[in-house]
This record gives sequence, C-alpha cells and structure tokens, in this order.
Amino acid sequence: MRLETPLTRILTATQSFPTIRCPAQILVVDRIGGPASVLMNTVSLLLDGEMSLTEVDQRFDVLRVLDCFCFDLVVIGVEDDRMLDLTVLPEVKRLRPEVPVLVVGKRISSFFQQYARHYGAAEVLDVPHRAAELRGLVRQVIGRYVFVDPQNACGD
Repeated sequence: MRLETPLTRILTATQSFPTIRCPAQILVVDRIGGPASVLMNTVSLLLDGEMSLTEVDQRFDVLRVLDCFCFDLVVIGVEDDRMLDLTVLPEVKRLRPEVPVLVVGKRISSFFQQYARHYGAAEVLDVPHRAAELRGLVRQVIGRYVFVDPQNACGD
C-alpha cells in the first residue's frame, strides 16, 4: 500500500479535459508512387491535416507497425496482378480484424478482387485514369473510411 502524499494525490487525481479530435490514422502498404500511395496522398492533401498517413513498402514493416500502432484504415496497393502484394492481407486481418482494409490498384482482375474480398478487404478499388473519375473515388474514400468514430480506434 502506498502512502498518499500531496504529489501522489495530484498525479492520481482525475480531471476532465476537453475532447481532442485526432486525425484519422491511415496505414498505406505500397511502393512510393504506387496506386494506394498516390490515392491516399491525394486524399491527405485535400483534407489538409484531417488524416495522418504512415507508409510502408515491406511486409515485415507492415506487421511490425500494426503490432505497435492503432490505425483507422489500412490501404494496400496492388500492381499488375502481383499476388505478392496481397499476401499481407490475411495477416493484417488477423492482427487487426476490426480495421477496414481497402485494396487499391489499376485494372485489378476478378480473381484478385475475389481473393481480396475472401481475405477480408472491405472494398477493392480501381484507380481511374480520368481526373473527374478520380475526384469521385476520392470523395467515396473520404466519406466511407476517413471520418471514423474515434471511440472505435484499435477495437476500443
């Protein structure tokens, strides 16, 4: 049993502080300049500080980052139907089943779309080539995934 002193009383006293809204925490798994990286950097620029991006490009780094930090969304980039890009998806869902995962690519085949959905991707998005279509996709991502309930971070 600890002795109560003025210092311990101050340190253990609970005070109500105003709620601070944190930016959405987004993990992007893609190479620099890849489809997921480009999409989420565009969203980040448009939101001007409303989201925080963490970008990694190595499988080992993804698992380490997920083990240490909380994210509101994980975005995985896929290029040229490379299966290797999607192999991290089952591990992401195992470590953080409550976090939505988007798979983003260019002309993703139906086989890879089915694989991604089977392993828990919330959505599979094709990055459009036209600016007007990209604008619509950016709005969709912002509306569905970026403004999340802060009480739900890391399954809390």
